[in-house]
Amino acid sequence: MYRKRQWGPIEPVSGLYVHPVTGIVRFEPEPLRRYRGRLFVRAQSALRDFGVSANAADAVRRYRIDGLRLWEHREAGWFIHTYHDVPEQLIRLITRSDSHEVPIYSPARRLRLATKQASKKEIRDALPLLQEDPLATARRFKP
Repeated sequence: MYRKRQWGPIEPVSGLYVHPVTGIVRFEPEPLRRYRGRLFVRAQSALRDFGVSANAADAVRRYRIDGLRLWEHREAGWFIHTYHDVPEQLIRLITRSDSHEVPIYSPARRLRLATKQASKKEIRDALPLLQEDPLATARRFKP
């Protein structure tokens, strides 16, 4: 079954409708439509975990993630940022007026340990990672 709205294309019927020949009430579920920016949002979220704000596709394509190492492509070449996972930590205890203590924790985060320019050997070893487009594949930015 197809329908034609006043404006727009001819499309399959979805939702609750009465079949024009049999007169029976039928239901067709809405077709699933995928969000085209799924890979961009996933990559942006993964970069945000490292403290990088990438608001455009070109900015996302500058970075590659390899475990706790973040590769960044600049005009001078590839740079490697090494990170360390820091668990949440107790900052202080606040005592309320009813003498009940409330703990205040810092959130878990990633802390950058070092940044260095990648050598030719490191680039050669990581060539498959560096050559792939992060927006063409979902493999590198899985949460």
